[in-house]
Amino acid sequence: MSQLVIAPTKSTPEIFFHPAENIFMVKGISTPINAFEFYQNIVAWMNDHESAFPQNATFVFNLPYFNSATMKAILILLERIKTGIDQGKDWTIEWFVEDDDEFMLEAAESFQGILGINIKIIS
Repeated sequence: MSQLVIAPTKSTPEIFFHPAENIFMVKGISTPINAFEFYQNIVAWMNDHESAFPQNATFVFNLPYFNSATMKAILILLERIKTGIDQGKDWTIEWFVEDDDEFMLEAAESFQGILGINIKIIS
């Protein structure tokens, strides 16, 4: 399976997937003008590589800040991850939250409630 690497910019996070480690990471600030387009490309990559995607991947979200458009786009990405889980993949989602960041904690909890999936919240 090919490695995915998207370098961060001022408004987009770093995205990478290392097949040898089974880690898919979204890391950094996310405030793109067209968040849907940015994250839809990632979902498309997942769809294109679905048959080769590992059974036990970990999806890590470490977003110190994101805008409301990103929140909707992240929901779409999490829905795609949920599809894999619903199909029997043993995928784990980790969501990093700073100790005093109520917004990120609430976001993770909201995503859990909306999607009905377990998100491991890490302080």
